[in-house]
Amino acid sequence: MMENRKKLALVTGASQGLGACIAHRLAAIGFKVIVNYAHSDARAEAVAADIRAKNGDAIAMKCDISDESAVVALFAKVEKEFGGVDVLVNNARIDPLSRRPEETDGMWWDRVLSVGLRGAYLCSNEFTKYAEYHKNGRIINVSSCRAHRPNELEAIAYSTSKLAVHCLTRSYAAALAKYGITVNTLAPGMIETENMYKRIGKDGYEAECNNIPLHRAGSCDEIADGVIWAVQNGFMTGETININGGQSYAP
Repeated sequence: MMENRKKLALVTGASQGLGACIAHRLAAIGFKVIVNYAHSDARAEAVAADIRAKNGDAIAMKCDISDESAVVALFAKVEKEFGGVDVLVNNARIDPLSRRPEETDGMWWDRVLSVGLRGAYLCSNEFTKYAEYHKNGRIINVSSCRAHRPNELEAIAYSTSKLAVHCLTRSYAAALAKYGITVNTLAPGMIETENMYKRIGKDGYEAECNNIPLHRAGSCDEIADGVIWAVQNGFMTGETININGGQSYAP
């Protein structure tokens, strides 16, 4: 492990939306940030460039986190070149509204869980392999308020993956506590991102807001506040941070 190095945060699915916001916020408190992405080079490079333009330290690194060999290679590369990962934010997901017309039920299920659950597991497992060298690290798993609520049939795969993430959190929290590493879950509700209105439209937004006690979506910064808190708090582990406008208790 490199001595006197800058702490490093790896944010999966960080080329847009909440992931990009989390990357910006971690850079703002002094982390070198890896902007992980699977598809758009241009979007990821733009996020990293924007962070650097604001005097932050960021690099975009492509990796399909559902691919085990790719994840192993990513963590090995980061360990060798930068001294390893101190904070892992498992944020990547498949949008529950992005099912392709040609996908069968089984194909859709596999794609959603391959990123939202398998990817989080593979990244957490690689993080764990280096845990004794990176004591007092952090894992934050991004779940959803949908994990504990009945969902539309087309969203079952998504909500199942998000509920399983809570099990990952508790298991890794117990296993890594001896290293001073904390593992927590962030459970946001509807988030106002650049693609929100494109995804659900104005009518869909208003309908969703009617199910939220605060009657609005959360901002990316409001959700990222929870990540920063989990990073800075060393005595909370195995817990869920609910930031969802009251949807946790709404009927």
